[in-house]
Amino acid sequence: EIKLIDVEKWEVIQVFKGHEDLVVSVDLDEGGARLVSVGRDKKLILWDLATGQPLKSISEKIGEFSDVLFVPGKELCAVRGSGFLDVYEVPTLELRKTHKLSTHACTTAVATPDGKEILTLENVELSGIRAYQP
Repeated sequence: EIKLIDVEKWEVIQVFKGHEDLVVSVDLDEGGARLVSVGRDKKLILWDLATGQPLKSISEKIGEFSDVLFVPGKELCAVRGSGFLDVYEVPTLELRKTHKLSTHACTTAVATPDGKEILTLENVELSGIRAYQP
């Protein structure tokens, strides 16, 4: 489960239940209205932050997700896992584009502030950073 915590009072504001295994990554959209999460259960869930209810959920059969992020300024989220970077439309979670990564050893992904590129850190031994357009 995912918990939204008030950091001034250290109280739980909202609990998000829907994953059946460990949650591995979460991100908030720019407006603070939605949360997106991925877990070892191979689920991608888009949440309403105010109610704690899922808005949409998909389950992929191609492998585990390892990271998720909203792309700034766009109604997109990107999910990394099993050697691919998938870009989904928000709120439908329809797959828009898939990028094959150069390695399965991609440790993280971040979007540039303008949302025009997604940077991935691939193959830590070589410190390879690659950019993809969503």
